[in-house]
Amino acid sequence: MQSLKLALSGALSLGCLVALSPTSLAQNTAILSEQGQLEANDNRLDDNSLYDLYRFTGEAGQQVTITLSSPDFDAYLFLVDPDGNKLAENDDIDGSTDASLTVNLPVSGEYMIVANSYDAAGFGAYTVTVTAAPTDPIATEPDPEATSETTPEPNPEPSPEIEAEAETVAETEGEVDPALLVGEWSAPGECDRSRYVFTQDGDYLWMRNLDSSWQTAYKGIYGPLSPEKITEFGITSPGAIYVGDHPNAGSYTIEILALNEQQYDGFWNVQLSEGLSFDNPDDAYFSYERCPAR
Repeated sequence: MQSLKLALSGALSLGCLVALSPTSLAQNTAILSEQGQLEANDNRLDDNSLYDLYRFTGEAGQQVTITLSSPDFDAYLFLVDPDGNKLAENDDIDGSTDASLTVNLPVSGEYMIVANSYDAAGFGAYTVTVTAAPTDPIATEPDPEATSETTPEPNPEPSPEIEAEAETVAETEGEVDPALLVGEWSAPGECDRSRYVFTQDGDYLWMRNLDSSWQTAYKGIYGPLSPEKITEFGITSPGAIYVGDHPNAGSYTIEILALNEQQYDGFWNVQLSEGLSFDNPDDAYFSYERCPAR
């Protein structure tokens, strides 16, 4: 696991780790509970071990417990903060080969769980769960001395209309963050047949489901174009990345118009891509949705 530990290197504050308490866990609120499978054609780290990615949204100061358990392999667990830095990791807990972390989240935002096997030979079924400790009711009581300007508004439960609106792609201001691409995407409704995988290590894979088995049809790399290249090419859309066999604009260039955690829109820039053309220019535009973890 040395390669990923280096890739996710950063200050790991031991002060944010707390002891596990079976009593407090029984009172926790479930945020995420998923059953998954590490398979031979899944994503792999530099040490060739398999991994899947999961995301959840957390609040600053919130205490969460993340558990990865498997009857088939030695579980290894990473938690990555919203800035892409490793926050915590765990191999074995309580003498078992399951992995678990209890962390006080330092900031609000979207966190990423790396569900991983300790070694390259590990594969099979697993369960990943995220639970949040109950909030201290005393700590959340409003200060009677506080004015209406300083008293925070309560967060209501989102209505179906608000949730539906959140799933649409909003207009993006400024540069698009390519880090949001990490994960698996497809054209709407095609997650069970074809997926485009962007890994944290900059690998790009086109995966196809053939005879109930996922196979890699194309493997390349991806990354942001340098500011110099963006200026040189006169790109004015919010974000631009390359996708191809080598890291330069001579492969395929994508301009991203809007990107969030659920969907991204963009177009293939034919002028800046090598050997790429469309009979209908509208075919260069696309919209992809994030696929659930396999």
